[in-house]
Amino acid sequence: MTSIFLGCIAFAFIAVYDWALMHKITWLKPLFLLSGGIFFIGLLGVLSTPSAAEFAGWVRVPAWIGLVIFVSLILYSVLIEIPLKTPRNHPADHPYLVDTGTYALSRHPGVLWFAGAAVCMLLLHPSRFTLSAAIAWTLMDVALVWAEDRFFFIKTIPGDEKYKMSVPFLFPNLRSIRSCIKTMMQD
Repeated sequence: MTSIFLGCIAFAFIAVYDWALMHKITWLKPLFLLSGGIFFIGLLGVLSTPSAAEFAGWVRVPAWIGLVIFVSLILYSVLIEIPLKTPRNHPADHPYLVDTGTYALSRHPGVLWFAGAAVCMLLLHPSRFTLSAAIAWTLMDVALVWAEDRFFFIKTIPGDEKYKMSVPFLFPNLRSIRSCIKTMMQD
């Protein structure tokens, strides 16, 4: 249970980090990195718990491939895409609104990728404990992005209100899928 709790704490730390950015409290910036470390420790704890069940080998190969793809997409959307698309002359202490690529698909594409990674993790390490972690962490991720959408980004990112009207919160629609593909091909 401690491992699941650590993963949940990691998401709470990201919320505090977002709050600190909104209030320009720079000494709390390390919370983002700390949250990643805490989450990784929780993840290792979950995956080191014995699993009585195992799926057939033919399920494990696509699950590993899916896990690599989803983790790569998380890293791209959350850590690479925004800095890549932020203009060089944009002030570092002001968030920049990215509305192309994966951020044309959904306002929070990282949640989609995280949920996919959680399903793959469950296929690779099937147990009630892993299922509990996958559900708890995905719900924490959804709660985090809801708070970001509702309280943080609206106050820190210029143009966020217009962006909300044109891009779905979590689940892509046909228009957002087309926009994602079109803008990714332009980049």
